[in-house]
Amino acid sequence: MQTNSQHPTPSEQTTNQLNLAKKPGTTLIVFTGIVLLLNIIISILLSGANFDISDGRQFGNFLGFVMGRFMIFPGIVVALFMIGKQFRNARAATIIYLCVNCFMLFFGLVGIIAAIA
Repeated sequence: MQTNSQHPTPSEQTTNQLNLAKKPGTTLIVFTGIVLLLNIIISILLSGANFDISDGRQFGNFLGFVMGRFMIFPGIVVALFMIGKQFRNARAATIIYLCVNCFMLFFGLVGIIAAIA
């Protein structure tokens, strides 16, 4: 029995509609934004210890470190999770992004405490 790949089955259609309907709530977006801002501040503090940007030569390294910490690495993790069908919606991607940023924030705080002590 052949199936027509141009027309999805009713169960596939329902699954696609449910995945598209899952949007992140306001609380999730606000909390993600707060954690993101804290992570950016921690990244700047950590990179300040590693790079001397006063002469302008290491500004690219500084910028790459900060952007990689809050944008590139979490983006790669979200992309890897989105291989699975259940994670292919905006709500799941936001939750994964938030979790990765929380872990990075925690380890950034540990790094700052270790540098102070």
